[in-house]
Amino acid sequence: MMARLSTDAARLNTMPKTSATNTPFHIVFGGDSYLNEQTVRDQCVAAQRKYPDAELIELDAMGADHYAFDEAVSPSLLSDRAIVKIVNLQGADEKLGDAMVEYCRQACKDPTDCSIVICQHEGGVKGKRLVDQLTKAGADKQVVPDLKKADAKLNFVMQCFDRRNRRVDPMAAQQLVAVLGEKTGELAARSPSCVLISTTIQWD
Repeated sequence: MMARLSTDAARLNTMPKTSATNTPFHIVFGGDSYLNEQTVRDQCVAAQRKYPDAELIELDAMGADHYAFDEAVSPSLLSDRAIVKIVNLQGADEKLGDAMVEYCRQACKDPTDCSIVICQHEGGVKGKRLVDQLTKAGADKQVVPDLKKADAKLNFVMQCFDRRNRRVDPMAAQQLVAVLGEKTGELAARSPSCVLISTTIQWD
């Protein structure tokens, strides 16, 4: 009888390799910090490929206010559309949160020519109410696996090799996890040309 996979490993197995969406507002939520950051970067790169003329703007919700957000998502002299990366979503104040929810609602209703917003949330209960409001308004929420269980880490390594059409002996993969299990970034680096298992957004 096969052993039951941990929640993280099961989530890794069921995460789609590709995801197509027209939703202009995205939230990358919690999980392993390395995977979380990589997922945000991947989504920004995908958006830039789709909209090469769009300006990339980075905001930190810990210090940015609603004026900065409104300016970021508005057309500028450089571009009619922006790709707005927001880190530390959990630190957004109430006015910034309200502005984001209002923009999300309008943008998801009519995404034509809207700026793309990609938010990073470290997970946990802080700022969870805002995440729920944004999701209800139409935002796409991607929950990142924690990779705390050994089988989830092993599955991560195996998928890294598989994505590059490379093979690895399971014992060798286990050894890699045993040595570098707490360092996801190094696990990825040691897996040849590893492509992370996070969902890749294709902007249609």
